[in-house]
Amino acid sequence: MAGAVTAQFPTYVNNKEDIGVVSGLIGQVTSIVCLATPPTYFALSGWTQYWGLSCIVLCLAALVVPSKR
Repeated sequence: MAGAVTAQFPTYVNNKEDIGVVSGLIGQVTSIVCLATPPTYFALSGWTQYWGLSCIVLCLAALVVPSKR
């Protein structure tokens, strides 16, 4: 998802000065997700919980991505 957001920089970031801020924010969010992934994965006891978490995360990601009109 971080790669998809980075690829959309020209569409959603208008000022070249803002690219650094957005890039830093993406890097920090990626770091937090990488830190939280192993404990979350090992806390799940079955495939049903894993698929449920995956569906929730994908729906959240779809809502977070802005749509440019």
